[in-house]
Amino acid sequence: MLAAGLWTAPAGLVMMAVSPLGARLSRARGPKVTLCAGVGLAYGAMPALIMSAVPQSETGAANSFNTVMRSVGTSVSAAVVGVVLAQMTIDLGGHALPSEDGFHVGMLIAGGSALIAAAVTLALPSAGARRTAAGTVRVEAPGAVTGTTRRTSPCPRGSR
Repeated sequence: MLAAGLWTAPAGLVMMAVSPLGARLSRARGPKVTLCAGVGLAYGAMPALIMSAVPQSETGAANSFNTVMRSVGTSVSAAVVGVVLAQMTIDLGGHALPSEDGFHVGMLIAGGSALIAAAVTLALPSAGARRTAAGTVRVEAPGAVTGTTRRTSPCPRGSR
């Protein structure tokens, strides 16, 4: 267990060391760019994307949902890779061990998931568009304090 912890510790330390770079990149180019830069930077970019896409009154619930979905995703992905490795084994000295092909399939699944996630990232709303509780989208120019508001519903204001 100690050896596994020592092998995985550098990844966490690198994510911690690179997080200030991710913050600067998000501030300069927007969280969507940071999200595409990698997993370590994505953890900081997701809350920024979420808060820019929901009404201010819903940011807490939206960020909580993000946390739950991250936990569910981690659990499901570990289970899927575990099933793949358990089904693709070789016999070595009377012990069943995961085969190299099992690891290849696991990596292909992870790569496919990453491509799907990148495609979803491209479909996210742009920075500066904020949905309000009244059903309008507030469009703000980068660096602007105020912006224009347009209705997203075809219904007149008092007819709902």
